[in-house]
Amino acid sequence: MKTISWKSIEEKTRALNLKSDDFDLVVAISRDGIPFGNLLSKELGIPMETISLRFYKDEMPPKKEFEKPELLEKPEFEIEGKKILLADKLCRTGLTMNKAIQVLEKAKAKEIVPIAIAGEKDFCLFKTNECFECLPSREQCIELLKKYELPPHIIRHSEAVEKLAVFLAKKFNAKGISVNTELVSRISLLHDIDKMQTLKPGFEHLHSKLSKEILEKEGFPLIGKMVSKHLLENVLEEKPFENWEEKLLLYSDKRVNHDQIVSLQERFDYLLDRYGKEKKIFDRISACKPGAEELEKEIFSNLDITSSLEGL
Repeated sequence: MKTISWKSIEEKTRALNLKSDDFDLVVAISRDGIPFGNLLSKELGIPMETISLRFYKDEMPPKKEFEKPELLEKPEFEIEGKKILLADKLCRTGLTMNKAIQVLEKAKAKEIVPIAIAGEKDFCLFKTNECFECLPSREQCIELLKKYELPPHIIRHSEAVEKLAVFLAKKFNAKGISVNTELVSRISLLHDIDKMQTLKPGFEHLHSKLSKEILEKEGFPLIGKMVSKHLLENVLEEKPFENWEEKLLLYSDKRVNHDQIVSLQERFDYLLDRYGKEKKIFDRISACKPGAEELEKEIFSNLDITSSLEGL
């Protein structure tokens, strides 16, 4: 899938030279429009609210089961007399944007200016109808980790995973095998975003599932989908991965103890020692080792380095 970096979105937005005096409020169409709405709110120094429409695939023509977008709940923020900058991620047919405009007009907004990251309308930053995903900046990733209260030592772990995964991604690209290095960076940084919630007793089994939910809510569904596949048990699935990015995330995570890059054997020794007190868990971890070793072989069979990571 096509990706658009947050840096390029920021550059395009600033080139518009929007003035804070021209708007009272940013309204983001939930949920895909929220990251862009946050950017506009920050750039202009004005508040942001959201408007929720029934999930609708903005296709041409729209799918039958989604004939038109519907308002999920009436906005509770003040709209009357406000000059509003209405933000969304993608505007293909314009039906979702038009529905949001109708809702705001009915609530007596003074002025409504639409803006979207991509689409073919004049107000779109990127003129394309192609499906795409926004990639947050590295700084945004760190802010998200702090927002969900990850302590410094877990952030350092994620940064170590990122270091290794990006190193391998660059090696793949050098061999002519296309891997999205920026995407690898972001999924590595965010793969444990649910850690503080899932460390609580009774919530351990939700690790990665909650990460997926969090990242979808934050407006990054592709990243959410990919980080949900980083658990060791995924190697037991028949077809656990869709791409190299997912493979490099899982492998790199299984090469990092705390914030140190170690061998696969050392990592398994640690996992068995820490979590394998019960025979059921010990056996489960042990059963994953052959799959992890096969993944390691697959990765390095495509590269001109070994698992000793020469040059890192």
